[in-house]
Amino acid sequence: MAETKKVTKKETTKLNPMVWDIPYNGDLIAQVLYVFASNERKGTSSVKGKGDVSGGGKKP
Repeated sequence: MAETKKVTKKETTKLNPMVWDIPYNGDLIAQVLYVFASNERKGTSSVKGKGDVSGGGKKP
């Protein structure tokens, strides 16, 4: 059976206000996530050209 580790000491870290005290912009975050998701897609769609299609010639 797994044992749990007991941790009693808490550590605190001071955050730099120049980095973390900026206003939250939800629209910008959504736009960035949309761009990342769009770049992950693979562009595998294609259209057949004139030489790739079978048939279409004069009826024998």
